[in-house]
Amino acid sequence: MAFFDDIFAGQNGVANQILDMLGVSATIELKAIEGYDPITGVETETIAPQNITVKASPPEEYKTKEIDGTSILEGDIKTIISSYDVEQASFDLKRLERSLITFSQETFKIISVEFVYSGDEKVVYNLQLRRVKK
Repeated sequence: MAFFDDIFAGQNGVANQILDMLGVSATIELKAIEGYDPITGVETETIAPQNITVKASPPEEYKTKEIDGTSILEGDIKTIISSYDVEQASFDLKRLERSLITFSQETFKIISVEFVYSGDEKVVYNLQLRRVKK
C-alpha cells in the first residue's frame, strides 16, 4: 500500500493539496485533558493547552437523515482536516476530542474524530463539531 500512501497522504499528498487549494484556515485549541470521568463529566487538566493551525474543508451541516438525536444533534456540523497538519504538531490524538476549533471567530467543540486511511497512513480526519454556546 505504500504506493497509495505516497499519493494520498503526507505534505505533498492529494488530500493535503486539495485542502490547500479549497480549504479554510482553522485554529484548534487542544484541550489540556489528563483524565475524564464519564459519570460526573469532570475533566482533569494537567497538560498545558496547545494551539495549532490546520487546513480544513469549509464546515457543513449534517443531512437530516444523519441526525439521530443522540450522537449527532441538530445544529452539529462536520469538517475534514489534514492529518499532515495534526501530525506535525506531535501531540496525543486523544486530546483532539473535546478540544475546541475556531473558524472565522466562531468556536466549536470537537465531538468525535474519525480517521480516513490510505493503506497504512492516515490521510484526513473527519470531525463532528458542536457550536459552543456563549
